[in-house]
Amino acid sequence: MRSLFFLLCLFFLTTYSAVGQDCNKDAAKTYLNNLFQSGQYLSYDSTLFPSYSKELTEIKTPLLNKVLPNYCFFKTIFLSNYYEYMNVKTVLAFSTSKEKKSQLIHSPTFSRPSQQFIQLFYGITVSDTAQSVTLAKEITNMFSDITSGGHFNRLVNLKEKKVISFELWHSDLSWRIYDFYFDDKNKLTEIKITGGVKREEMREGYKRL
Repeated sequence: MRSLFFLLCLFFLTTYSAVGQDCNKDAAKTYLNNLFQSGQYLSYDSTLFPSYSKELTEIKTPLLNKVLPNYCFFKTIFLSNYYEYMNVKTVLAFSTSKEKKSQLIHSPTFSRPSQQFIQLFYGITVSDTAQSVTLAKEITNMFSDITSGGHFNRLVNLKEKKVISFELWHSDLSWRIYDFYFDDKNKLTEIKITGGVKREEMREGYKRL
Protein backbone atom coordinates (compact mmCIF):
# COMPACT_ATOMS: atom_id res chain seq x y z
CA MET A 1 0.00 0.00 0.00
CA ARG A 2 2.82 2.36 0.90
CA SER A 3 4.61 1.49 -2.35
CA LEU A 4 1.47 2.31 -4.36
CA PHE A 5 1.09 5.64 -2.53
CA PHE A 6 4.74 6.47 -3.22
CA LEU A 7 4.35 5.68 -6.93
CA LEU A 8 1.26 7.86 -7.18
CA CYS A 9 3.05 10.77 -5.50
CA LEU A 10 6.00 10.34 -7.86
CA PHE A 11 3.66 10.35 -10.86
CA PHE A 12 1.92 13.57 -9.82
CA LEU A 13 5.21 15.29 -9.03
CA THR A 14 6.62 14.29 -12.43
CA THR A 15 3.46 15.48 -14.17
CA TYR A 16 3.52 18.79 -12.31
CA SER A 17 7.17 19.37 -13.23
CA ALA A 18 6.45 18.67 -16.88
CA VAL A 19 3.58 21.15 -16.90
CA GLY A 20 5.64 23.75 -15.07
CA GLN A 21 8.40 23.56 -17.69
CA ASP A 22 6.38 23.41 -20.91
CA CYS A 23 8.94 24.90 -23.29
CA ASN A 24 7.16 24.44 -26.60
CA LYS A 25 7.77 26.88 -29.42
CA ASP A 26 4.16 26.94 -30.58
CA ALA A 27 2.98 28.49 -27.33
CA ALA A 28 5.78 31.06 -27.46
CA LYS A 29 4.94 31.90 -31.10
CA THR A 30 1.29 32.33 -30.17
CA TYR A 31 2.32 34.81 -27.50
CA LEU A 32 4.41 36.80 -30.00
CA ASN A 33 1.67 36.65 -32.62
CA ASN A 34 -0.74 38.16 -30.12
CA LEU A 35 1.71 41.01 -29.48
CA PHE A 36 1.79 41.82 -33.20
CA GLN A 37 -1.92 41.40 -33.93
CA SER A 38 -2.45 45.16 -34.17
CA GLY A 39 0.23 45.39 -36.88
CA GLN A 40 2.90 47.05 -34.77
CA TYR A 41 4.25 46.16 -31.35
CA LEU A 42 5.31 48.97 -29.01
CA SER A 43 8.24 47.56 -27.10
CA TYR A 44 9.44 48.48 -23.62
CA ASP A 45 11.94 50.93 -25.12
CA SER A 46 9.22 52.72 -27.17
CA THR A 47 10.31 51.11 -30.45
CA LEU A 48 7.49 50.25 -32.86
CA PHE A 49 8.29 46.87 -34.37
CA PRO A 50 6.13 45.93 -37.38
CA SER A 51 7.01 42.22 -37.30
CA TYR A 52 9.39 39.56 -36.05
CA SER A 53 11.17 36.50 -37.38
CA LYS A 54 9.10 33.33 -37.11
CA GLU A 55 12.18 31.39 -36.06
CA LEU A 56 12.60 30.81 -32.33
CA THR A 57 15.59 29.08 -30.78
CA GLU A 58 15.48 27.85 -27.21
CA ILE A 59 18.40 29.02 -25.09
CA LYS A 60 19.88 26.27 -22.95
CA THR A 61 19.74 27.38 -19.32
CA PRO A 62 19.88 24.24 -17.11
CA LEU A 63 20.20 26.06 -13.78
CA LEU A 64 17.64 28.75 -14.64
CA ASN A 65 15.19 26.02 -15.65
CA LYS A 66 15.45 24.65 -12.11
CA VAL A 67 15.26 27.91 -10.18
CA LEU A 68 12.71 29.56 -12.53
CA PRO A 69 10.54 26.57 -13.49
CA ASN A 70 7.78 28.79 -14.89
CA TYR A 71 9.98 30.41 -17.55
CA CYS A 72 11.58 29.25 -20.80
CA PHE A 73 14.04 31.38 -22.73
CA PHE A 74 13.99 31.80 -26.50
CA LYS A 75 15.90 34.03 -28.88
CA THR A 76 14.45 35.50 -32.06
CA ILE A 77 14.77 38.59 -34.25
CA PHE A 78 12.47 41.59 -34.19
CA LEU A 79 12.30 43.51 -37.48
CA SER A 80 12.51 47.26 -36.94
CA ASN A 81 11.85 50.26 -39.19
CA TYR A 82 15.42 51.50 -38.78
CA TYR A 83 17.39 51.01 -42.00
CA GLU A 84 20.70 51.05 -40.12
CA TYR A 85 19.49 48.46 -37.57
CA MET A 86 16.69 46.36 -39.08
CA ASN A 87 17.34 43.02 -37.38
CA VAL A 88 17.16 43.34 -33.61
CA LYS A 89 18.14 40.18 -31.76
CA THR A 90 15.77 39.63 -28.85
CA VAL A 91 15.33 37.24 -25.92
CA LEU A 92 11.85 36.16 -24.88
CA ALA A 93 11.40 34.98 -21.30
CA PHE A 94 8.22 33.02 -21.95
CA SER A 95 6.03 32.31 -18.94
CA THR A 96 4.34 28.92 -18.79
CA SER A 97 2.20 30.13 -15.87
CA LYS A 98 -0.84 32.38 -16.12
CA GLU A 99 0.28 34.06 -12.90
CA LYS A 100 3.60 35.22 -14.37
CA LYS A 101 4.20 37.69 -17.19
CA SER A 102 6.40 36.97 -20.18
CA GLN A 103 9.18 39.52 -20.74
CA LEU A 104 11.39 40.66 -23.62
CA ILE A 105 14.85 42.18 -23.83
CA HIS A 106 16.60 43.48 -26.95
CA SER A 107 20.26 43.37 -27.92
CA PRO A 108 22.56 45.44 -25.66
CA THR A 109 23.81 47.15 -28.84
CA PHE A 110 20.27 48.31 -29.70
CA SER A 111 18.73 49.66 -26.51
CA ARG A 112 18.89 49.84 -22.76
CA PRO A 113 17.87 46.69 -20.89
CA SER A 114 14.32 46.06 -19.76
CA GLN A 115 14.20 46.37 -15.97
CA GLN A 116 11.21 44.00 -15.85
CA PHE A 117 13.32 41.37 -17.59
CA ILE A 118 16.32 41.93 -15.31
CA GLN A 119 14.15 41.76 -12.19
CA LEU A 120 12.93 38.28 -13.12
CA PHE A 121 16.16 37.00 -11.61
CA TYR A 122 16.03 38.93 -8.34
CA GLY A 123 15.41 36.73 -5.34
CA ILE A 124 16.81 33.56 -6.90
CA THR A 125 18.68 31.58 -4.24
CA VAL A 126 21.26 28.93 -5.11
CA SER A 127 23.15 26.48 -2.95
CA ASP A 128 26.71 27.82 -3.06
CA THR A 129 29.19 30.19 -4.71
CA ALA A 130 29.81 27.80 -7.60
CA GLN A 131 26.12 27.88 -8.49
CA SER A 132 26.12 31.66 -8.12
CA VAL A 133 28.81 31.82 -10.82
CA THR A 134 26.83 29.42 -13.02
CA LEU A 135 23.66 31.49 -12.63
CA ALA A 136 25.45 34.73 -13.50
CA LYS A 137 27.10 33.02 -16.47
CA GLU A 138 23.79 31.73 -17.88
CA ILE A 139 22.23 35.18 -17.65
CA THR A 140 25.26 36.86 -19.24
CA ASN A 141 25.26 34.24 -21.98
CA MET A 142 21.73 35.28 -22.96
CA PHE A 143 22.93 38.85 -23.50
CA SER A 144 25.92 37.55 -25.44
CA ASP A 145 23.65 35.46 -27.67
CA ILE A 146 21.80 38.57 -28.86
CA THR A 147 24.90 40.73 -29.32
CA SER A 148 26.53 40.84 -32.75
CA GLY A 149 29.96 39.25 -32.35
CA GLY A 150 29.04 38.63 -28.74
CA HIS A 151 31.35 36.88 -26.30
CA PHE A 152 32.14 37.38 -22.63
CA ASN A 153 34.75 36.75 -19.96
CA ARG A 154 34.87 36.58 -16.19
CA LEU A 155 36.08 39.54 -14.15
CA VAL A 156 37.34 39.55 -10.59
CA ASN A 157 35.68 42.27 -8.55
CA LEU A 158 38.49 43.53 -6.32
CA LYS A 159 36.27 45.68 -4.12
CA GLU A 160 33.32 43.42 -3.30
CA LYS A 161 33.96 39.70 -2.82
CA LYS A 162 30.29 38.61 -3.04
CA VAL A 163 29.88 40.30 -6.43
CA ILE A 164 30.32 38.12 -9.51
CA SER A 165 31.23 40.10 -12.62
CA PHE A 166 31.30 39.41 -16.35
CA GLU A 167 32.43 41.56 -19.26
CA LEU A 168 30.40 41.44 -22.49
CA TRP A 169 32.16 42.08 -25.79
CA HIS A 170 30.69 43.34 -29.07
CA SER A 171 33.27 41.87 -31.47
CA ASP A 172 36.51 43.55 -30.29
CA LEU A 173 34.76 46.24 -28.22
CA SER A 174 34.26 45.89 -24.48
CA TRP A 175 30.55 46.73 -24.40
CA ARG A 176 29.06 46.10 -20.95
CA ILE A 177 30.04 44.99 -17.46
CA TYR A 178 27.49 42.96 -15.49
CA ASP A 179 27.82 42.89 -11.70
CA PHE A 180 25.74 40.24 -9.93
CA TYR A 181 25.17 40.96 -6.25
CA PHE A 182 24.52 37.99 -3.93
CA ASP A 183 23.86 38.14 -0.20
CA ASP A 184 25.31 35.80 2.43
CA LYS A 185 22.64 33.18 1.63
CA ASN A 186 23.55 33.15 -2.07
CA LYS A 187 20.41 35.04 -3.04
CA LEU A 188 20.69 37.28 -6.11
CA THR A 189 19.65 40.76 -5.01
CA GLU A 190 20.74 43.04 -7.84
CA ILE A 191 22.30 43.15 -11.31
CA LYS A 192 24.19 46.35 -12.13
CA ILE A 193 24.97 47.04 -15.77
CA THR A 194 27.60 49.59 -16.75
CA GLY A 195 29.54 50.50 -19.89
CA GLY A 196 32.57 48.55 -21.04
CA VAL A 197 36.18 49.70 -21.02
CA LYS A 198 39.01 49.95 -23.54
CA ARG A 199 41.02 46.83 -24.25
CA GLU A 200 44.29 48.49 -23.17
CA GLU A 201 43.03 49.44 -19.74
CA MET A 202 40.92 48.02 -16.97
CA ARG A 203 38.41 49.90 -14.89
CA GLU A 204 39.59 50.41 -11.32
CA GLY A 205 38.33 47.63 -9.07
CA TYR A 206 38.29 44.84 -11.71
CA LYS A 207 40.78 42.31 -12.99
CA ARG A 208 40.35 40.19 -16.11
CA LEU A 209 40.88 36.46 -15.69
